[in-house]
Amino acid sequence: MRKELQKTWERLRVAEEAEERLCTQLGELEAESVNQARAYNARIISLMDQLSKAN
Repeated sequence: MRKELQKTWERLRVAEEAEERLCTQLGELEAESVNQARAYNARIISLMDQLSKAN
């Protein structure tokens, strides 16, 4: 019983570490997506400005 409990505890520890890594990766991806959205928005504004000057 004790050995089974230790195995379960180890699986829990591994799962918690994996969760932490995934949360870190998710945070990094969110930051990257915000940066990309800002760059995309700036590009759209620039193109709109160019179009308005062309007319």
